[in-house]
This record gives sequence, C-alpha cells and structure tokens, in this order.
Amino acid sequence: MSFQIFLILFMDGLLLSGVYALAALGFVIIYRATGVFNFAQGEFMMVGAYVFYLFFIQADLTFAVAVVLAIGGLGLIGAGIYLLVLRQMTAQPLFATIIVTMGVAILLRSATGIVWGANHFHIGRFLGGEYVSIGGLSFAVFDLLCLATIAAVFIVVMGFLRFSPIGLEMRASAENPTLASQRGVNLNTVFAVSWAIAAATAAIAGGIAASRGSVTPELAHLGIAALPAALVGGLDSVGGVVVGGLIVGFAHTTAAWFWGPDTQDVISGLLLLAVLMIRPYGVFGSHHIARV
Repeated sequence: MSFQIFLILFMDGLLLSGVYALAALGFVIIYRATGVFNFAQGEFMMVGAYVFYLFFIQADLTFAVAVVLAIGGLGLIGAGIYLLVLRQMTAQPLFATIIVTMGVAILLRSATGIVWGANHFHIGRFLGGEYVSIGGLSFAVFDLLCLATIAAVFIVVMGFLRFSPIGLEMRASAENPTLASQRGVNLNTVFAVSWAIAAATAAIAGGIAASRGSVTPELAHLGIAALPAALVGGLDSVGGVVVGGLIVGFAHTTAAWFWGPDTQDVISGLLLLAVLMIRPYGVFGSHHIARV
C-alpha cells in the first residue's frame, strides 16, 4: 500500500469516525438525560440531510443560511417530538417508551418518503475540489472543513453541558432526576433540550454524510451504524463517543478496504460482542452492577 492510498484511507476513516461520533452523541445525550434509548436517531440524521437539501438546493439559499436553518429546524423537531409524544410516556414502563421511539422513527421515515419519495439527491461538496498543501501533503479543503466542524460541535456541546445553566441542570438530572426536580430543575425543559441537541447533532452528521455522498433514505441506516460507537465509548459518556467513533470508523474503513463493504456490519457485530462481554458499560461508561 502506497503512502498516498494510506493517507486517503486515513482521511476517510477520520471523517467516517466523526460522522459516527456525532450521531452517537445524540444517543448518549438522550440516554444520560432520560434513561431512554432513542431508536429514531438514525432518522434524525436522515431528515437533517433532507432539510439541508431543501434549504440549500431547492430553496437556493446560501450554504451558511441553509446550515443554520437545518440545525435549528431539527432542534425544534427533536424538542417537539419530546413535548408532544415522549412527555406523555412519563411514569410508563421503560420498554414502552423505547417502543415509542421506534414508532417515531417509522413516522419520520414515512413523512420523508411522502415529501421527497425514495429518490436520491446530490448536494455536492461545498468548496468543490479545492485542495490545500500541508507539509507537502495534499488535503481536500472540504474534508478539513468537515473535520473542523465536527471538532467545533463537540467543543460547543461539551462546553454547553459543563458551563451553561441548562447544561448544569442536564448533568444534575442525569445524576439524580428526583433530587434535581426537588431542587427546582424543570425536567421537561431539560429533556426537551436534550432531544433538541440530539436531533441537531444528527442533522450535522447527516449533512456531512450527504455532502460526501447523496441524500437518501439509507442515511438512517448510517445513523444506526453509529450505535456501536455509543456502546463502545459508554452510553453515559459524552467524551467516550469520540473514542468509540474512532474505533468503529477506522474498523469499518479498514474492513471495507481489505474485505469489501459487506464486512462492515460483521465488524460492528464483533465489536459489540467484544464490548458487551469484556466491558459492557463501555470504555468510559459508568460501572453499574445489577443482578438480573
């Protein structure tokens, strides 16, 4: 393998890792706040890509305006789904709530099909085929912009959770929701914000993935493929999804190069089995022991 091919594989793995980490971030934020596993996260990613396509291509808005509207729109959709649907499941069995998220996934997929059909749409890479030379190596400006965007999102989200008042309330409710509620934390607000952030980060992941490929209903499957990243890193660890995304992303890229793309699901299954058998709470997840 030549160094140039290695560099291409490395960049592809890094970008795929970033997309997986962004999608997995939504899993973790919702699980930390509510204890619910959101099976609609992949559909959030798919809808985000279609909404970006709507504003950027169909409405012919500028790239920056389309990005802001897509992120804001998905944030509102995420918060609305919690307030209109998931809030009604308060005090219901956890299993029933998880089933409801599956229903939300079906609803989002069906609504997308009604509006756009099953067609594939091409967005194209922002900044086209421009390249920049760093240390004698050529990198696509678009790829570097995507990596910078992913890093910026994680910095903003982690800073928001650590320093903002609502972020502190989210952390408190994740530790002990009953005590947080007794101390004046509005749990409905916290949970709605959690769903909004999860949907918004999924929209960014969907936009990046669609810009490197196409806008298609299959993007929902790419979102679900990020599940191993969340489990490997730890379902209650925001920083852990970065490590989980890197592990899963590079594993998928390597498997696709050496054994073909059909082996990616096999690699995901093996990673999940290894983590569940050796460290079921993830690399950075909290260690909870329960007798079952």
